[in-house]
Amino acid sequence: MKDCLVLEGKTLESLGNVNWPRQLDNLSVQNGTPLHVTFENLQNLQTFSLRDTPLTSFNIRFPHHLHRLCLKNVGITSLEGLQFGPELTGIDLSGNPIESINEFVWPKHLRLLRLCSTEIKSIDQAR
Repeated sequence: MKDCLVLEGKTLESLGNVNWPRQLDNLSVQNGTPLHVTFENLQNLQTFSLRDTPLTSFNIRFPHHLHRLCLKNVGITSLEGLQFGPELTGIDLSGNPIESINEFVWPKHLRLLRLCSTEIKSIDQAR
């Protein structure tokens, strides 16, 4: 069975510098308050879900081994600064005021991309 930790309505400021369980592979956060995201001590994380939680920084480097990522309604306006790992197969960016995904290079194994309720008006040069 996969190990999952769900944090809802908690007042967190950062995910870094926490002594997470070593076997944790699924982390879901629905916080509501601004959050700084780092992936220190999350070596086995395969699924990360962050919903309805404003990010304090969009310069995030996601773990290389992450397979599924949900960043739903977190205030992302641009994909600039986001560095997705090569093993990512699913991304949900719904609910963010993203206007363009043109010129962005997606992970080569990506099979699922959700962009519902964004501000994207055309997809001309997405790679």
